[in-house]
Amino acid sequence: MVLGAQVRRFWDVYGDEPERVRFWMGPDAEGWVRDWLAGGWIGHATVHRIPSMGHAVAVLEARDEGVLLMDPIYGHVVEPWDWFLGIGPGKHGCHHIGAWYR
Repeated sequence: MVLGAQVRRFWDVYGDEPERVRFWMGPDAEGWVRDWLAGGWIGHATVHRIPSMGHAVAVLEARDEGVLLMDPIYGHVVEPWDWFLGIGPGKHGCHHIGAWYR
């Protein structure tokens, strides 16, 4: 925000709005993620490669085979949609979009 980038954070959506839940993705969120990426946004996500520990990745691009991430552990990697979208809201260890930046 200091540098003037547009940002849409989970915290900007209040209450029970359907979009708020989408930040926790889940199997039905592929279209939601694709729409943000197609609009020129980059995601900041928390993923759980190790179930008890999350770490941040940048969500860069949607592909048919999966999503292109910049992962500080593995570098640029394409992860399959089913893994990236995870188990969804309300479940411990779900993957989460913290913010979208443009």
